[in-house]
Amino acid sequence: MSGRMDNVTHTMSGLILAQMGLGAGSRAGTVALVVSSNLPDVDVFVQMAGHFQRDHIFSHRGITHGLALIPLEAAIVSTSIWALTCWRSHASPALSWGKLTLLSLLGLLSHLALDFANEYGVRMLAPFNNSWYSSDLTGLLDFWLLTTLSLGFILPMLFRGRTSNHFPAHVAICCLGVVIAYVGVKYFSHERAVARLEEIAPPSESVRIACFPGSLSPFVWKGVIEDGKRTELLEVSVSGRPPIRRQQFENACPENVRAASMHSPEVRALLSFARFPHFTAEPWTTASGGRGYKVHLTDLRWQSSKGYNYGPQVKLWLNERLASVKEEVIPWG
Repeated sequence: MSGRMDNVTHTMSGLILAQMGLGAGSRAGTVALVVSSNLPDVDVFVQMAGHFQRDHIFSHRGITHGLALIPLEAAIVSTSIWALTCWRSHASPALSWGKLTLLSLLGLLSHLALDFANEYGVRMLAPFNNSWYSSDLTGLLDFWLLTTLSLGFILPMLFRGRTSNHFPAHVAICCLGVVIAYVGVKYFSHERAVARLEEIAPPSESVRIACFPGSLSPFVWKGVIEDGKRTELLEVSVSGRPPIRRQQFENACPENVRAASMHSPEVRALLSFARFPHFTAEPWTTASGGRGYKVHLTDLRWQSSKGYNYGPQVKLWLNERLASVKEEVIPWG
């Protein structure tokens, strides 16, 4: 799994918007919607060029996903398509530069909406505010969302020549309606799941709770309760059955070891992104025979019910002076 939302989903959303007729049936309009619906993820090239954890987390879903830069990105897309079309055909495209810009804006905003809907989140106020915002309604790769959008694109192809010219647009509109209804159901289901966690959480101001997509069912969630001493993972259903406790993690890492780990840029990068960071520390014997610590940092948001963590992780080996002698970054599982 990748830290980016599946770009097939972003591409399908752009195609569905074009199929609805927003692109006026022109190739330039379709290209504008598809390109703009993927453009914010251009920041992934920072990950490919630099240190995975530090450069990727500090840059991904940041400035290219910020609302402040969206108008500029839309202008870049529309100008590029308009100029390329004029150059190839030696004539103005069917859509004006202004209409291409509006379509590009729509594609970019659809990208932000999908990113905000999932559990990874987005820094939509970057570069002025690097806080993460997310609604935790969908997964990074949401099966029902992708299936609905894909059907909206595939069905008209299967029935080509046997239906009216308006059939593709009608299918696209219906699929968009299903997507909106699905997200609405997920919203109310999520609110109910959070309320159920609040009922069983300890009555303390330090307690933090959250619910993340946990299965194919929109009515079953992965609940997290953190009280400062431990973090508990639960399976939360919005039906009548009580939450099921799955895993519990004690916050037992020595404070001096945790403080020493903060000197690592990779650790600081992951902490800036993690919703439920969890440190573990195990003793290990250094090359000189001294006692050091092997530190493992994860984000329990990505903890599987089967016991493994599929999110980004950092491992550190600290010597007897608590200085780092080795670091290992584990990308998305």
